[in-house]
Amino acid sequence: MTVRRYVGIALYAFVFASLTLGFPLWISFALIRDVIRSARFASARVLCFAWVYFGAELLGVIAAGWIWVTTSPRDEEGFQEQNLALQAWWADLLLRTVKRTLGIDFVVESSDLSGPLLVFMRHSSIIDTLLPGAFVSRAGGIRLRYVLKRELLVDPCLEIVGKRLPNYFVDRSGETREELAGIAALATDLGERDGVVIYPEGTRFSFAKRKRALAAIKKKSPQLLSRAEAMTSVLPPRLGGPLTLLGSSSADVVICAHRGLEGFEQVRDMLSGSLVGSTVWVRFSRFSRAEIPAESEDQVDWLFARWAEVDQFCRDDSATERTSAQDDESSAR
Repeated sequence: MTVRRYVGIALYAFVFASLTLGFPLWISFALIRDVIRSARFASARVLCFAWVYFGAELLGVIAAGWIWVTTSPRDEEGFQEQNLALQAWWADLLLRTVKRTLGIDFVVESSDLSGPLLVFMRHSSIIDTLLPGAFVSRAGGIRLRYVLKRELLVDPCLEIVGKRLPNYFVDRSGETREELAGIAALATDLGERDGVVIYPEGTRFSFAKRKRALAAIKKKSPQLLSRAEAMTSVLPPRLGGPLTLLGSSSADVVICAHRGLEGFEQVRDMLSGSLVGSTVWVRFSRFSRAEIPAESEDQVDWLFARWAEVDQFCRDDSATERTSAQDDESSAR
C-alpha cells in the first residue's frame, strides 16, 4: 500500500508539472482541436480542469501531511474533523472548477439535510461523485462516510484521507458477507452530524450496463424484472448495500436524483462539448424512518418505488438520445 501511495503521488506530481510547464503547447493543441471539431472549446476547458484537478490532488496530499504532523496523536476527534474538512474542501473545489470551466449551472432542490441520514445517490457520471461533498458535507456541515469501490484507492489523496476516515472501500470481488459487514459498520453509531453515502446502482449508468443488470435480475430476482425494465434512465438498485444500511441504522434516508450529467462516464466524454453551458438539476428528497417499512421484503418494494421516482425525474429526451448515441459509438469502437 505504501509503494502504491508513493508511486501515485509521484505520477500525479509528474503530470501536474508536465501540464504546468507545457501549458502553452497543450492549450495550443487543444484550441486547434476545438476549432477543427467545433467542440465549443471543450478540449481547452477539460485541459484547464485537469490542471486544477492534479493541483488539488497535490495540495490535498500536502494538507494531509500537515494535519498528520501538527495534530496530537491524542486528539483523535480533532484529527478526524480536519480530515473531514479536507475531504469536503477537495470535493467542493473540484465541483466549482467543473462549473466554471464547463459553464455548468447547477439548480439544487434541497430538503432538510440535517443528520443523522443515509444518502442514496444516483450514479451516472464521474462528476456526480462530487455532489455529496459539496452540497451535503461542505454546505450542511454533515460528516459523511462513503461506501466506495476499492479501485478508487489509486487516487493518492483519496487513498490517504479516505483511509483515515470511517469510509468503506468495497472489494467487488471479495466475500459478500464480509463486505456487507464493512458497510453495516458505517451506520452503527451515526450522530446528529453524521451521514453515510452509497450509490445503490453500484456503477455509472449506461444502456449496456442496464442490459447486464436486467439479465442479472431476471436470473436472481425474476419477480422484480418488470419493475426494473420500467426504469429506462437509471440502473435498478442493487439490494445488498442499501438494505444493509437500513438494517443497521434508524436514520432518515435522503435520495439524490439528478439530471443533466448523463453519458459522461469518463473524462473523454466531456471532449464532445455537449456538457458545456448546460444545466444540471439536482433534487434531494428526505424520507423519515417512519415512512420506511421495517421488514426487508417491504424495504425492497420501497426502494424500487423510490428509484422509479428517480427514473421519472431523470427522464429527458435529449439526454437519453445523447447517451444512447454515445453507447452506440462505444459499441462500434
